[in-house]
Amino acid sequence: MSTTATDQASALRRMTQRHKGTDVPARRCPIVAIASGKGGVGKTTIAVSMAIGLSKRGFKTALLDADLGLANADLICGLRPTARLTDAVVCVSRGGRVTADLVRRIAMPGPAGVLVVPGMVGPLAGVSPIDARTAVAQAADVLSCVMDVVVVDHGAGLGEAVIEGVRSASMPIVVATPDPASLADAYALVKSVHIQGCERVPYVLINRARDLHEAHGAHARVAEVAARFLGVPLPMIGLVPEDDAVRRCTRVRRPLALAARRSQAWRHLNRIVTRLSDDIAALGSTSDRPMRSRPGRLARLMRGR
Repeated sequence: MSTTATDQASALRRMTQRHKGTDVPARRCPIVAIASGKGGVGKTTIAVSMAIGLSKRGFKTALLDADLGLANADLICGLRPTARLTDAVVCVSRGGRVTADLVRRIAMPGPAGVLVVPGMVGPLAGVSPIDARTAVAQAADVLSCVMDVVVVDHGAGLGEAVIEGVRSASMPIVVATPDPASLADAYALVKSVHIQGCERVPYVLINRARDLHEAHGAHARVAEVAARFLGVPLPMIGLVPEDDAVRRCTRVRRPLALAARRSQAWRHLNRIVTRLSDDIAALGSTSDRPMRSRPGRLARLMRGR
């Protein structure tokens, strides 16, 4: 068995062992929430390659596809799931709880050591939105007890599941393109999260920019509106340029981080992953004992400093 497969199998076993006999885990790792106000902005492509990048840096990484109906992270990873988050939603709708054993049965080994929890495809009759949101939150909680970082790929839009996921995440990131409609919807999402009392300031990631000037211009427009009407900063964590390599990778069901490592899109996204990994390490996610290293810029921002 390869080292990657062994690590993934060990993570699955830890889910059951860590939770056995207790409902209160010793620690929870950072959760990176990837969301967007508008669909079709490349959010899932970013989430998948971001998870791979973190895993390749030595973090035990889980990718939870929290799209409640149009999940496709498994498709980008080239996987063929036999179980999905649907099973967890059904469990909650019947009065149950998402356990470590249930997540272990749903999760599957993904590329580069990432543990993948496939999301829902299609509507589920007889299940309330509250049950679905609860199942996502409980699955993320289980994963956060045994991994170093959990990347959650949320659905697009202003649904309660998306808002709650962004609001509760350690590191929320809102993806937008320079398109005016995308920027307007990104602001609407930030506003909705702000109204709900989110203590963490989301980062904006500008995707599919033609160049640095366009990316910074797009960010400036949405940040100015957020500062004026919400009174909050809206920093940009980085940009990912328009790149034909992304479309080629999608067609062959291969993640950008593996199939196009020399592409401009991956080089820029990799810089963002580096920033995230520095802050995850600073938060002490790889140890049960908090690290005493100096907090990174992202960690300080999340605490409102």
